[in-house]
Amino acid sequence: MCPRWTAITTPDGRVQAVSLYGPGSSTVDSWDGRLPQGLHWGDQLADVWSRLGRPQRVTSAYGPPTLVYWFTSRPYGSLELRFDAGDALVRINASILR
Repeated sequence: MCPRWTAITTPDGRVQAVSLYGPGSSTVDSWDGRLPQGLHWGDQLADVWSRLGRPQRVTSAYGPPTLVYWFTSRPYGSLELRFDAGDALVRINASILR
C-alpha cells in the first residue's frame, strides 16, 4: 500500500488493480498526479460521459453511479470511475492485469 493509492495483488504479488482517491478521502491521501484519460478530480458525471463516450457498464451498487470503461491499447485494461452524491469524480480504480 502506498500513502497515495491502494493496490489489489494476485497471490504471487503482482499488482492487479490500483485505486486512486480524490481530495477528502478518509481512506488514503489524495492522488495529486495526472489522472488517466485527461480526467480531473471533481469532473461531473455528465462531462465525463460526454468526454469518454458511453461506458461499457454503469452501476450504482456502491451508491452514486459508477462508470466502467474497457481499453485495449492502454497500460490499464479498464477504469472504474466512482462519483460522490453530487456527481463529482472522487475515485478511480484501474485494472492493470487483463
